Amino acid sequence: MSMDLIGRSGQKWSLSYGAWAFLLELAEKYGWQPAGTTLPDDPAYADIPWDGDYGSSDFQAISATDAMEIAAALERAILAEPEEDSDTRREFIEFLRQSGGLVLA
Repeated sequence: MSMDLIGRSGQKWSLSYGAWAFLLELAEKYGWQPAGTTLPDDPAYADIPWDGDYGSSDFQAISATDAMEIAAALERAILAEPEEDSDTRREFIEFLRQSGGLVLA
């Protein structure tokens, strides 16, 4: 199974749950402090308890600021650990920067 990250302007990035978890852990290692996700502002979600989880694909939102902070932390990881560098990683960082915020689907 994969997770789809959908930017506010419609761009999409798909990756495995394991890859997403790895990238979030790497970002935390390099200073990202999760702000938490939010569920859609929809009555269907009103009674669902939510802890701000990033690991599921429940159409929760990541703010533009949080996405930018993930990108900055991943860039710091590349500088500190050159083995973490790749064209794909840099493209993902750029995707996060241009996303305007994300929905996890």
